[in-house]
Amino acid sequence: MYLRIFKKTTPLSKYLQGHGVNIIAAYQMVKQTLNDLQDCARQFQCIKEAANTFVEYTNKKFDEMENNTLEILNELPHIRVRKKKRQFTDYESIDDPITDPLRAFEINVYNQVFDTVIESISSRFEKHEQLCADFSCLDPNNFQLDLPLPTNALIKIYEKIRNFIPDITYDDLRNEYVDFTSKWRELKKTIACVYDELNNQVTDDGDDSENGLKSDDDIIVCVHSASTKYCVTCCYEVLVKYNLYANTYRGLHFAYKFMLTLSITQVESERTFSKLKFVKNYLRNTIGQNVLESMLLMNVEKDILNKIDSEDIINKLGARSPVFGRMLLC
Repeated sequence: MYLRIFKKTTPLSKYLQGHGVNIIAAYQMVKQTLNDLQDCARQFQCIKEAANTFVEYTNKKFDEMENNTLEILNELPHIRVRKKKRQFTDYESIDDPITDPLRAFEINVYNQVFDTVIESISSRFEKHEQLCADFSCLDPNNFQLDLPLPTNALIKIYEKIRNFIPDITYDDLRNEYVDFTSKWRELKKTIACVYDELNNQVTDDGDDSENGLKSDDDIIVCVHSASTKYCVTCCYEVLVKYNLYANTYRGLHFAYKFMLTLSITQVESERTFSKLKFVKNYLRNTIGQNVLESMLLMNVEKDILNKIDSEDIINKLGARSPVFGRMLLC
């Protein structure tokens, strides 16, 4: 029983505990895991057959051993159930107690365990279904120019960002989204995607590579998985690169920023506290708050730090002060 549960939930658990979790992909995995668990929730007969096979195999191995007295029973023990005297028969239930131990195990143990697991996952993730649906609208791979935007689309994102942008309305956000998606075909020509797995530069299909901008300063490089051509980060980088977030797509820019900074699970926070024990040890007990935050950030984001060239850091520090320049650049 538990092997079946772990088989369905382990891939989801490992993905949610990893780095760079995609919100849309995570919610799709949650829904698929719930569907798989619901399919297995009432398949007790398969569990019983697997248990009988295990018992037969184990008893056969025990028989091959010398001086062995162990044996595994293939049936649950029968427990006598005492019947209660009924009073006020018009009000009490007339259901008889379950006398079959196998049936009692199925109802009281198997069904309850699966129902508890399904309810726990559903209560934690399914209440954010509308928000995840809004996030899927922001994915450039889901832009559909030939279909109208649903009436309730982006409503949850609007409820989140209006606390930070009080003067924006729901219609403004929808209009910004529709206008941005209509111009995305031209805006994406300025993106040179670099695939993590291939580690080389690719261009868009068709004539986009010929019609796109040629200058290196005008090209945005986005690093993501090779499974998708464009991602949410591409849209955010376009808005920032060309200063489209100032007035044109102010609400949409904040929606992308909210999506990219939102944490799905508490794994990153717990990992940060674990790193804190290594950074602030007994040798650095009197370290200041600003230095502690900087060192902790470098320790947590070590992958990003390793990609930064040390020469660039030296040049930037040297440009801030003539004294630093003489000391570092000599």
